[in-house]
Amino acid sequence: MSSSSRRTLIVTDRADFFMPKLLASVALDGWEPLPIDVLRYGAPRAESSPQAFTDQVAMQPWPPGVQEFSADGLDSKVVPGDSGLDAWLDGYGQIAVYSVNPWNADLINHLVARYPQEQLSVICSDDEIERHWNYQRHAAQEPQRSAERDAELRAAFLYPPAVEQAFEGMRRWFIGRTPWEAMLRSGRRAPIELIPHVPPILNRMPGLHGVARSAQVYRVVLFPKPSVGREHFLQAARRIAQTVARERGLPVEIVSFRNDMPTLSSADEGGADGAAPVWLRCHPYPIDEAQYHRIVAAAHGLVLVPRGGLSTIRDAVRYGLDLVSLYPNTPNELAVTADMGLALTPLEALCIASPEASQRRSANRAALARYEFAAVAAFRHAYCPA
Repeated sequence: MSSSSRRTLIVTDRADFFMPKLLASVALDGWEPLPIDVLRYGAPRAESSPQAFTDQVAMQPWPPGVQEFSADGLDSKVVPGDSGLDAWLDGYGQIAVYSVNPWNADLINHLVARYPQEQLSVICSDDEIERHWNYQRHAAQEPQRSAERDAELRAAFLYPPAVEQAFEGMRRWFIGRTPWEAMLRSGRRAPIELIPHVPPILNRMPGLHGVARSAQVYRVVLFPKPSVGREHFLQAARRIAQTVARERGLPVEIVSFRNDMPTLSSADEGGADGAAPVWLRCHPYPIDEAQYHRIVAAAHGLVLVPRGGLSTIRDAVRYGLDLVSLYPNTPNELAVTADMGLALTPLEALCIASPEASQRRSANRAALARYEFAAVAAFRHAYCPA
């Protein structure tokens, strides 16, 4: 790798939807050229992307200065162009890989063997850290497990030996400190160097300033993604409606995004213990991204999913929503409180308009702005050398 090169290469997936948004979020203005190129690595896959909005809206264009390349594998040519992968990689000052998974583990292990650690890093999503932590946690509980049982665990958590090797081999990680550092260190022998921020992603959706909120009913988004099972979802809906009605006497409208319930349904399936049914409005998932943000922006509060959906959680704060957590000490609750400095709203304190609610929402916007400013600065320092 040429030490004279000042450009950074970021390696991502063929269908990755978030890297264009991340790079747009760290550009200081619409004209600044970033010294960054992007390599979409891996053979095209027939299955649909697990990312919610891929193929739902047009992918955001790259900011000025960013060039996109692709390569199918370690022995493939890089296109556009006719260079082999290794010769082409040598032209960059540093290489960052977005996420660690079975589709890029071969490349990460190749990079670790070829380049100094100072020139390599991982820009994390939280998915791969949870898979790593889950495997390590279950493996520690079964130290005498058979090879067949170990293979079952690895398959369940998308954690084959090559992925474990990639986790062990990479030293620098761009991810928030709480709770991700402790999860990342689980079962690990090699040292870790953290760039301690959640990657900054700002969704700039047009037309949200005119979204109206009801003044008669408290509308709450129950989880920004459908990763909570149906029964736990229904239990959460009942708890919200019963607590708010009891403590505040406030009508509640619950909206969410999932495909295992009718668009309009009852949480109580006829009413539990003679109580009136709690009505839920479930939108299909995935949904058009602009419509998704309009639904969130029209709500008064958002209940955190235990893990994932951090970009929507941050958007909800910008839109002025309350943040509610039903599950204490989950990764998302720890991340938004301990790392980002945001305040959660207890269920019994939910209110459309009050001085306390208004002050808390304003304080959360300010705290998030400070955190995002620091995250952008950290990203630019790491990947946009002057």
